[in-house]
Amino acid sequence: MRSKGLLVDTNLLLLYIVGSLNPEKIARHKRTDKFTIEDYKLFLEERPVPSAGVVRLPEFARLGLTDSTILYLSEEGVAVLTDDLPLYLALQSRGVEVINFNHLREASWRDE
Repeated sequence: MRSKGLLVDTNLLLLYIVGSLNPEKIARHKRTDKFTIEDYKLFLEERPVPSAGVVRLPEFARLGLTDSTILYLSEEGVAVLTDDLPLYLALQSRGVEVINFNHLREASWRDE
């Protein structure tokens, strides 16, 4: 990656948090039950980010606050990791380096 960092989408942030607390709870949490402990082990570090100016983005009404904040901050040259298709497509359309977590998952299955 050539970016300055990586922004992580909400569902994946929850995976990171739940996995950090207790990886065994990943499969039992309603927002992370689609992930596995192996998915959690693929993670990078978390970075806090500000949200000023986000509401002015044209995508705000469609994407909401969190995804629009990620879109806004991607202008700083960071890559984004997400499992959210609308966010992924919005980032791709802006030429942002974006990784669909589902693609990583599929690649890890092929490597087994």
